[in-house]
Amino acid sequence: MILDNTSRSRLSSLIPSVGIWAAALLIVMSVAGFWFLLPHRSLWAFWIVAVPLTLIAVVGILRRHFRFRAARRLRAFLDAYADREICRDHWK
Repeated sequence: MILDNTSRSRLSSLIPSVGIWAAALLIVMSVAGFWFLLPHRSLWAFWIVAVPLTLIAVVGILRRHFRFRAARRLRAFLDAYADREICRDHWK
């Protein structure tokens, strides 16, 4: 079963992915820039900035992964349900 009016275009599904990678690149650049701006390259200050930013990036990536997985499972369930209903109506 194909629904043309609810399908997303390739560009609109690509934009959030590009946004995630841009945010990850910005986080990496921020951590690296902070490291080079530190007066004595102190390790504790680097960890204070790097750990929260890394955790935010990991949680964001995992959240998107599980959202996409749940959406894919929902679409598969709806497709299977629609196929069953079509077959049931066909044999009446």
